[in-house]
Amino acid sequence: MTKSCPLCETPAKLWMQNHGRTLLRCPGCGFAWVAEGLAKAEGGHSIYDGDNPVFFEDGNEAYYLGAPSLVNAGIKLDLMRRHVPAGARVLDVGAGFGHFVKVAGGHYAVHGIEVSPVAIVWAKDNLGVTLERGTAETLTATDGSLFDAATLWDVIEHVEDPRQALRQVAERLAPDGIVVLSTPDLGSLVARLLGRRWYYLDLIQHVHLFSRKTLGRLLAESGFTVLSWGSMGHRYELGYVLSRLDYFYGRSLLGRLLLAPLRAMPAAWLGRQITINPHDVLTVVARKAVP
Repeated sequence: MTKSCPLCETPAKLWMQNHGRTLLRCPGCGFAWVAEGLAKAEGGHSIYDGDNPVFFEDGNEAYYLGAPSLVNAGIKLDLMRRHVPAGARVLDVGAGFGHFVKVAGGHYAVHGIEVSPVAIVWAKDNLGVTLERGTAETLTATDGSLFDAATLWDVIEHVEDPRQALRQVAERLAPDGIVVLSTPDLGSLVARLLGRRWYYLDLIQHVHLFSRKTLGRLLAESGFTVLSWGSMGHRYELGYVLSRLDYFYGRSLLGRLLLAPLRAMPAAWLGRQITINPHDVLTVVARKAVP
């Protein structure tokens, strides 16, 4: 492979191949990306279109629509409230099924945009939340309005051009506006220990993978100054955790042995919620730099 790193232009090296897709990694800065870019559905349409979008595959519907979703939105809101005053205008990019827009709407004037029509309809029908169809890269300021803050919760790893996405977000922010985002942390201890078996190496959806170093560089190049780094825990139902562990690791002998006690849990426990934070998802708060 001779393709150069999108961040530092160092010649790339092949890291892994899966599902006919190629993950490259920069030996200089450590940035990783899928050479083929965003996957397409049959007919060349987005994998997020249609009645059965890609994020519902492999049992993930419980993650997006399950009971903990509103709790997790509240965890995100707690971070926001430490940096963004009440009443601020907030743009939620990649709003998903609208849980953050719903919860944050009690504190901010929130406008959400989302690429998936299925998610937009679900948000309206189940949460009473209205989302605009769109993506980070296609943001426009047709009405000239600006936002005080923008959020990209687990979004930047999915977009075709992260630099363009962040620059578009910067254009929609007022002077000194705040951006808050989260994304899998390729530089985390868990990612390094699991290597190619790290569960966030989804070459269909996660086409760009960052560390603190590479994300900090991209933010700076896109017109932002980092204020803080962190990692948030998330609430999950035990049944969902078991299903994910089984999906990723249940086919190996070691995995089956380690999962045996969890599989023996009483069925009544599967709906219980727990908070997990393996510190392999970055959260970053940054301010729009003054020109």
